[in-house]
Amino acid sequence: MEAEPGLVVRVAVPADRENFRNALERYFYPEEPVTRTYYGGSDATEDDMAFSLSIIESGGVVLAVEEPSGKILGLSAGEIIEPDEAQKLHDLALETETQKFSDILRFLAHMASGSRVCQRFAKAKAYHIHLLAVDPEARGKSLGKRLIEKQFELAAKSGIEVVSSDATGVYSAKLYQQLGMECVYTVAYEDYRNSAGQQVFLGREPHLEAKTPNLACYPYSNLTKQLCNKNGITAGPNPNEWNPPNTPELSPRIKEYWSIVKGKLKKKGGTVSDEKKNGL
Repeated sequence: MEAEPGLVVRVAVPADRENFRNALERYFYPEEPVTRTYYGGSDATEDDMAFSLSIIESGGVVLAVEEPSGKILGLSAGEIIEPDEAQKLHDLALETETQKFSDILRFLAHMASGSRVCQRFAKAKAYHIHLLAVDPEARGKSLGKRLIEKQFELAAKSGIEVVSSDATGVYSAKLYQQLGMECVYTVAYEDYRNSAGQQVFLGREPHLEAKTPNLACYPYSNLTKQLCNKNGITAGPNPNEWNPPNTPELSPRIKEYWSIVKGKLKKKGGTVSDEKKNGL
């Protein structure tokens, strides 16, 4: 799909901080299910906002910016995590200022403990997408997809092979699924309680559960890469072009690669299965 004229998807810089904050206030926090359905009130807290803004400094915030107006029409934020992510979130929950953000961090720690992303795939590090939102005026234009794919690129540039997220609503969960991510952990909001037995998030239709989708061994499939190299097919610089063959929707050109590979193998009287048996 061609990029929309006048729209740039790019990594945020410190100068974007206030515009990023305004976008979070306009359409992320007001619609984010965990924030909106918290039993103690729906307003976002300043310590939660500070956490989101801090990701700019690590280079993990991606913005869809309308030009020349500079209006942010979409946003996402991610960062590298390690096997002790659940403990780090729990520790942060003990230090933060407000009860609400502390409860949210405890919930995210619960999700991290249940999904065990790094341990599940035996990786020292993974890349976790914390935020995803699109301005209501710009929806239906695949901005969410483009924002996530940019996050995949950031993960690839960091040498990370596993990407995860916490999808707190059905729409983000569906989008992650469309992009080849598989759910590895689910928590129904009605089942999650604090130490006092209080239901913390009063889930509302259609957002009744949170999911942790994963995409493992992204950004490339060794089989795909080796088949392409062996058959003289050169991939471009975009890491999406090395997507696993079972998620071709992430990279339109991967279909073309596999079509060429299969055609050449057919002429030689072989198949992809034969190539696998030969150690690829």
